[in-house]
Amino acid sequence: MKNFHILFVGYSNHIFLDITNHVKNQCGYRTSFIVRSKKEINRLISKDIPIESIYCLNDEKVNEFSHQDLKNLQILEKENVSTTHNMILGEPLLKNLPYNKALNYASYLHKKFDSYYNKIKPDVIIGSHDGIHSALGCAIARSKKIPWYALTFCPLPSGYVALREGLVPDKLVTLRNQNAKDLDESVEKILSEFESNQIKPPLYVSSHNLNLLSKRLPNHIKQGILAFKKSYFGGLDYFSDFRFQYLLKQYFRKRKNLITFPKKLFLKNIPDKPYIFFGLHMQPESTIDVYASFFSNQISIIES
Repeated sequence: MKNFHILFVGYSNHIFLDITNHVKNQCGYRTSFIVRSKKEINRLISKDIPIESIYCLNDEKVNEFSHQDLKNLQILEKENVSTTHNMILGEPLLKNLPYNKALNYASYLHKKFDSYYNKIKPDVIIGSHDGIHSALGCAIARSKKIPWYALTFCPLPSGYVALREGLVPDKLVTLRNQNAKDLDESVEKILSEFESNQIKPPLYVSSHNLNLLSKRLPNHIKQGILAFKKSYFGGLDYFSDFRFQYLLKQYFRKRKNLITFPKKLFLKNIPDKPYIFFGLHMQPESTIDVYASFFSNQISIIES
């Protein structure tokens, strides 16, 4: 199994790299990465990933790419595979571009994924969550009969992992068979430990107070300067990069929302009677609005 080759598509954050390095060191598997930008390449290199194991999707002048390959895009559309149209609708930048340009980029990505998969010849692909890069990468893997999985994006306690074989959360993979009684006991134990603060699932927390904001402000400024340079001095990839004006507007919108948050309406303590927790998803979001559009009205789901 030492020649077993795992290809990771769309992952470059340090938490994920710590996991992959552990698996690689323990099992000796070969690993390669497909990322979107030079920034992600540098992040991988800083984590001692060799450059020959990294492949970049946006390594050409994609803003000038003008070829459409509608035939090959159409061939990908099979059961349990999103249509190219839905992939575009699920991408926050592409859906606002002229439709021909969006199709140009989808055709470009198809060419790059197809070329890299043929070159790398992975035994399995671990893809990222949503967006056209994930959806198209999954579709091409399916067409080549390469197993494709993604880590679930639901918060899990440390030491637990969940994988799915599709773009939506209901395609979970069974890693270990348990009878119903043992499974119920395991779930009750985890929930009990969570409610009593004995375990805390690792997850990203937004800058919702002055302490977090002050810690992250230097990085926010750094990223803002990079976006400003790209937007006004060249280098902006309008298929993947948000413009500086949009990012600035979003930044102040979120700060305003935090200040005006209706905290009085929220419970501060866990109820002492049976309850159902329904975590509201931020919208617009491709998983809800595109892949599960019949359930996009979350308030209506709760009321019914």
